[in-house]
Amino acid sequence: MQSYAAAVRHLFLSGPVDPARRHALARAVLAMTRDALTRHEAFRLAQEAFDRDPGAFRERVYRMWQALPPEHKPELAVPVDSTAPRIDPPATAPDTTGLTRHYPRRRALT
Repeated sequence: MQSYAAAVRHLFLSGPVDPARRHALARAVLAMTRDALTRHEAFRLAQEAFDRDPGAFRERVYRMWQALPPEHKPELAVPVDSTAPRIDPPATAPDTTGLTRHYPRRRALT
């Protein structure tokens, strides 16, 4: 399933315009199919690669991409907010002496 999902994702994200390139990528998807339903869809996709109007090809690729499980679509993952506060506390306790790192306590008391 992972190789089939990778082939469909590559075809969906690349969006080839050239009919020969579309056909080559559709044949790669067809080669990766396992069950009969996806094999039929991939075969129809390979046939629609040389149509003058690429709308049917794009719609079929989109439907095949939509049928993939969510774990095979990392482009839909929620982005991590790097500005959010960290959950884990810092490893050392904060310094409450008011002294900076450049003036340690030993030096300040002498």
